Amino acid sequence: MFSRAPLLLCLLPACFTDTGRNPGNTPPQGVDTTTAETDETTPLEPTSTSIGTTDTTGTTDTTSAQTDTTSLDDTAVSSTGPACASDTCEPGEVVRGEACGACGVEVRTCADDCTLGPAVCDDPPDACAYWVLPGAAETWERIPRPERPAQYAPTGPVLGAFPLASTQQIVVLTANTVHVLNTIDRTWVATSPRDEWFPDISGLPLHMANAVTQPDQTEATITLVAGEDRFVYPHMPGDGVGPLSVQQPCCGPTWSTPDAPDFHAVRDLWSDLDDTRGWAVGDVAALCGLDEPTDVVGYAAVIADEDVHMQEIGHCFDFFPAQPYPSFPPFTYPGAPPAAMVGGAAWLDGLWIFPG
Repeated sequence: MFSRAPLLLCLLPACFTDTGRNPGNTPPQGVDTTTAETDETTPLEPTSTSIGTTDTTGTTDTTSAQTDTTSLDDTAVSSTGPACASDTCEPGEVVRGEACGACGVEVRTCADDCTLGPAVCDDPPDACAYWVLPGAAETWERIPRPERPAQYAPTGPVLGAFPLASTQQIVVLTANTVHVLNTIDRTWVATSPRDEWFPDISGLPLHMANAVTQPDQTEATITLVAGEDRFVYPHMPGDGVGPLSVQQPCCGPTWSTPDAPDFHAVRDLWSDLDDTRGWAVGDVAALCGLDEPTDVVGYAAVIADEDVHMQEIGHCFDFFPAQPYPSFPPFTYPGAPPAAMVGGAAWLDGLWIFPG
């Protein structure tokens, strides 16, 4: 048995917080926090094999990926051309079909002879707003960007993300802004300049972000790695981010071992103190030099450009040998985001990935 209290000091990217300007789910003073109106009586039903469009509230309107691509019932764009029989397509008409690529959809265009052309994957790089692997699911939900940007949603590349478990929110950071996502109804509820939350990292490149809330507690510890240092802040719901509590060079001796990643090249990370999904597999006794076989207690998964580096949490905080990104368990499931598109990651009742 061991105490988890020291975990917050040992785990480099364990926690993250603001500078006292953003109290919990209450953003900094002066920031518009009006939440988009949502029908809370209708539960969100994940559709892991569907794609759709998201309105300005962030609510996903899904269209089944099982759509018959020859159907003309889908929304289509028409152009002028010769008249066709009523049971065929109109020249220039575009029919949307099944999900494809990272966050795209197959489209077929009607030719001048009133026949549908071959399916082509329409999957631009900025098609996805984010990806979610909820609970015990084994298929990713891919949430497309809406045609009109959702209020308070990030519009630039994401550089890091961290969860606030006590308020069921994820905080997403870009180079200049902070955005708050309510994970219950999946609405973006607030945004503000990043310097208002974290003035200590003003002008510094952000490498990764994380936050840890200990079991049966509401206070979170936020950790940011920016420039050459790590910055640690407390966060209490209702009080928000406290003053900077730790600033020191990143990232400790365990990050200098052969299996540790270069923190400058990290995309982001997430941590799970309970190994909820059983993704952490490794010989802790051998890794940490223990006398008795020991199960993995918790872990942090650090995403690099092509690999995932799993850090043991609970004993020695060392790294297991890296695993290729496509073979790390959550990224083997259908619909997983490509490694090159990962910008932020957070674990909160499931795994959330935001594009960078």
